[in-house]
Formats: sequence, C-alpha cells, structure tokens
Amino acid sequence: MRARSPLRWQKEVNRSLSLVSHLNMKSRWRTILLLLAVLAFSIESYHSVVMNRRLGATAGRYYYWSSIRLDQDPLNKNPRTSSPCDGAIRLNSPSGSDPTGGDCTWETQYIWVHPSYFAKAFMAAALPAFGLSALTVRGLSRLGINEVWSFLVSLPLYVFGWFYLVGHVIDRWSSKRSREAINARR
Repeated sequence: MRARSPLRWQKEVNRSLSLVSHLNMKSRWRTILLLLAVLAFSIESYHSVVMNRRLGATAGRYYYWSSIRLDQDPLNKNPRTSSPCDGAIRLNSPSGSDPTGGDCTWETQYIWVHPSYFAKAFMAAALPAFGLSALTVRGLSRLGINEVWSFLVSLPLYVFGWFYLVGHVIDRWSSKRSREAINARR
C-alpha cells in the first residue's frame, strides 16, 4: 500500500470536514431565528394578556397587543350600551350614594400604551411582517372579522415567513463565504 503524503491527507480531511459541517449547518440560522421569533411573539402575547387583565379590557371591545389596539367588533354589530350615570363616573361604587346601583360603566376608546424595549425591538426586527399583518387585519375588519383573531393568526405566519427568509439569506451568505474560504485554501 502506498503511503499518503501528509499534505494530501490533510486536504482530504479538510474537504470531508467541510462537507459534513456544510450539511449539518445548512439550516442553522433559519432554525435559530424561527425559534427566537416564536419565543418573542409568545412572550409579548403573554405580557399583553396580563396588561389587558390589569386594564380590565378583556371583556371590553378593544384588546391591546403591546401598543396595537385591536377591535373585537369592527363593524359595531353588537354595540355595548352603558347605563347612564348621574354626575361623575363611578365604577362599582361600594357606597349607597350611586343611584344606578353601582352599574355605572364606561369604556375607553383609546389608552396610551408604552411598549417595552423588547416589544419595540421585536416590532423593528419584524417590521415587514407587522406591515403585512396590518394590511390583512384592516382588510378583514372591513368584512366584519374580529381584528384580534385575524391579528393572532396572521402575524405569527408572517413573522415565521419573514424570519425564515432572513435565516435563509444568512445561511446562504455564510455557506457562500465558507465555500470561498475552502476554495481559497486549495
């Protein structure tokens, strides 16, 4: 058997290692970015549920996902009428001074919500997905479809697609750079 030269053996090992690492690492960024996007959406959705519960807006007409106001009844098919109040607005007054029996209610039209830095960073990173989701939600709301449900269905799909595309571009770029580096060594 003929002995291989150390340089030739090293080139064969490098070539086989580069093929293995290329095959194993091909979709690394796609997977990582998708997992981070799903995690970020889940975290922000959880914080939005907690915030809406604190505001008491869960049973109301509007739902706030971070700083985005979503209308549960966009065509106002089921208008909620509040009972009239005498004088100042009193919510579930414990004293007997409320002539309506404590059922004096009102619903805010707008609440100023300051998004967290995490939400701002997520919105900036997924800006095209948020833009497409806004178009989808507004278009479906004109048909009378609940904005909350259309947002919670469309946004994860668009975020998933956006981060898959970004991960794919990064994977192709890094694969191209590693191929160029391997070819430069030969």
